[in-house]
Amino acid sequence: MLRKNDFLLQLRCRSYDLEKLIEQKTKLLKNAPEGKLRIINKGSFYQYYFRQRGEKEGGYLRKDNMEKIYAYARNDYDRAVIAAAVKEQKLIDTFLDKYEEPFLKIYDKYPDEIKKILNPADITDEEYARRWKTKPYKGKEFDEADPVHLTANGLRVRSKSEVVIIGVLEKLDIPYRYECPLKLSSGEIVHPDFTLLNKKTREVVYYEHLGKMDEIGYVAYNLGRLKKMEDSGIYLGKNLIITYETKADPLNSGKVERMLMSFIG
Repeated sequence: MLRKNDFLLQLRCRSYDLEKLIEQKTKLLKNAPEGKLRIINKGSFYQYYFRQRGEKEGGYLRKDNMEKIYAYARNDYDRAVIAAAVKEQKLIDTFLDKYEEPFLKIYDKYPDEIKKILNPADITDEEYARRWKTKPYKGKEFDEADPVHLTANGLRVRSKSEVVIIGVLEKLDIPYRYECPLKLSSGEIVHPDFTLLNKKTREVVYYEHLGKMDEIGYVAYNLGRLKKMEDSGIYLGKNLIITYETKADPLNSGKVERMLMSFIG
């Protein structure tokens, strides 16, 4: 089912496109002569007349002057397009002005303790993201020997780079889960570094950061891991983001932000 936010956005985009079309066609008609092309179907051929305002028949246009006929036809077409675009834009804008959100109003009547057990017919992207973020899951456990790295909101992660990444995710307001379990098609459970939610499309994107690309064993292990994800339909550039670093080329927040903005932004 097409979500409310989607169809409202499409209508607003359509209204904007119509406005641009009207401006474009109006500009083309700026120096066009007043009048209308009159076309008479004679069966095996057509006759053309140019009829100015107030004229009934109009002046006959010879076929050896087709460029003028074409020009008049384009003007007529552009005027008709403008009229149709104005009519459609008015209908869209009237609808948007009068549109109310009936499902959301029904949902908002209930207290929070009741809302949590309801299955809303329609919710905003923000509410969808809030529910997605707060859905409980059991992340990958830490070993006692693992170093302790804490984000600004107190989440424990495995590296300083992951602290940087979460800082960018928070800045860009991208919902995420850290090391959320993912069951592959083989039945194996893996824990991608980050599971992200694209709020605009409500699609899930996985994000892996490869932090030791100058270590051969680490690279071989992660290539195998990524291959397993590919076998489960998780592809780089489609629903998988990867950043990487070496000791000589460490991760920085700018690189992460550019990557996320280009992929999800």
